[in-house]
Amino acid sequence: MASWMDIAKEITESALLASFEPNPVQFRPEHEYDVRRVREALRRAKDGKLARFRPPVNRNGFLLGCLDYTELRSEEHLIVGYGFKYGATTKIESVHHVTGGANSVAIPPNVAHALGITTASMKATR
Repeated sequence: MASWMDIAKEITESALLASFEPNPVQFRPEHEYDVRRVREALRRAKDGKLARFRPPVNRNGFLLGCLDYTELRSEEHLIVGYGFKYGATTKIESVHHVTGGANSVAIPPNVAHALGITTASMKATR
């Protein structure tokens, strides 16, 4: 169980890091629409499988859905959304989801490979 000092340090760190974010995440009621779709995709994406969104979900709806899915769970989660820039937002087309233990989560080879391809393709387009 975390002590109040640990909690205070985590809150302070989060607030400090958030102050440097140029476009902070702000959830609005319309983001709730995607929560159910994101939760369902995370259930389908177990064990490193890729789940797709049709149509894609907006970044904030995706983040809210991930928060809703993981907030009360005790194990760690690796959630990787793949998408593209669309105007002022990012559209998330697919997601990998890996569940770990209480303090860590291993990255399966297929997810690491997908991240490598994504990173390489992003560098090529910049």
